[in-house]
Amino acid sequence: MKTGGHTMSATLNAPTQKQEHRVQAVLALLHGVPVKQVSEHYRICRSDLYKFRRRARIAIEQALSDKPRGPKRPHNRLDERKEHTLITLYQRYSTFSARQIARKCGTDAPSLRTIQRVRQRHHLRRFPKRAPSSEPARRLTSGEKRRAWKILRDKPRLGAERLAWDLRNGAGITISPSTLKRFKDKRRVALLPPKPPKPVWRFYERQHPHSLWHGDFLEKVTLTDCDQTAYHFALMDDYSRGYVFCDLFLAPDVRTTIRGLIAAMRQWRVIPKAVVFDNGAPFKGELLSVFCANVGI
Repeated sequence: MKTGGHTMSATLNAPTQKQEHRVQAVLALLHGVPVKQVSEHYRICRSDLYKFRRRARIAIEQALSDKPRGPKRPHNRLDERKEHTLITLYQRYSTFSARQIARKCGTDAPSLRTIQRVRQRHHLRRFPKRAPSSEPARRLTSGEKRRAWKILRDKPRLGAERLAWDLRNGAGITISPSTLKRFKDKRRVALLPPKPPKPVWRFYERQHPHSLWHGDFLEKVTLTDCDQTAYHFALMDDYSRGYVFCDLFLAPDVRTTIRGLIAAMRQWRVIPKAVVFDNGAPFKGELLSVFCANVGI
């Protein structure tokens, strides 16, 4: 049966002799054979030849044009049966949200976004549960607000329901518990301690070269020739992140720091506006403070 079906399908899809005749004529035209000669050879009038050539060119252009890959329809397309079920539920429960509709569908329900798209596609409006109010909203007077704030201060431990009941029966003021909840929240926020001010950060990053130098002893180096430990002292420019001084010292102290600063200033012919060190011993002392004050650092 399968073999016979395939044979019948191939027979139906096979080009007929007339179609093959037209294909050969169009190919001859595309190869540059004159129209008169093709018309006489294949016994096809010129108007039909021009028509077949135009159709062939359009078909070739469509066949050679870039087409998007993948399936022609999305893989997650909603089934017609599910969509019909959603439409029926929407029409029956016009006040339900997408989440409530999904609960009615059960475990086979699509995503909430898909349910909302079905509603928009079929122009199914969601109606509110409550009817619109026929009267304008009642506003509390200033005296009623003062009375409400007073009972909140006198009885802060009572809930909103009890406070609304006391105002309605004691003072004849009709106020909703939700309004009293808002008043309680405002009072709680007002009683909180003030927030600390935001810290004012001081950034030392500079925008010009030689405005600020960083100095430190980075690492220890063992000298094999003399079997001693040397300390690597470096000064770095904050703007360019480049070394302005780098050397090894056997016994670093405050004088070592001063000698490094003098060598860097002589090499670059500039005096930095400020230097930054840590609290190490080579960077503390009156001698370094006096030197920086004298040169204007």
